[in-house]
Amino acid sequence: MLYPSAPGTKIFTNKHASIDYSNKDDGYITVEYFITDKHCKTKLIKNGEEIVYDTFGATVIPFNLGEGKYTVKTYVQAAEPTKYITAEALEIDVKFREKDIVFRYPNQRVNYTPHSKVVAKAAELCKNAKTQGEKLSAYMILSLIILHMTQIKRQRLSPGICPTLTRRSYRKKVYAAI
Repeated sequence: MLYPSAPGTKIFTNKHASIDYSNKDDGYITVEYFITDKHCKTKLIKNGEEIVYDTFGATVIPFNLGEGKYTVKTYVQAAEPTKYITAEALEIDVKFREKDIVFRYPNQRVNYTPHSKVVAKAAELCKNAKTQGEKLSAYMILSLIILHMTQIKRQRLSPGICPTLTRRSYRKKVYAAI
């Protein structure tokens, strides 16, 4: 499992925040704001596309727009709640060390730790998988089971809906389909 770090070998600092871009080629940066009593945002810009992140404490932000030249801007809420103050921006060239590495680290939107239950479940599901494709297949099977079981629960708990299949026979169909 890959887990992000902030080694501090490449740091950019402006009046709002410290941006550690040591791991840019692993597909992420970490941003930590000096201001704790105001709402903070970080914006990534690449080729005119923008992604804005609400930022709290030390935050891992992925380069989801792929490789290339990024502008990283930091914003802090002004006295007027709908206005933000920006600071000097950072320009970064990103070239991933591995294809799709950006999607293999937890970040602000997909957050987990090495001790999360989901990590333990993933290890269990993938213990015999030798390739990324086999790991993805294990994940897809689990996702289908969860989806179908959730649908069963909704049918059972929703007033006025009478399921046409019993839970048991429905489960058999789900497992047979997989």
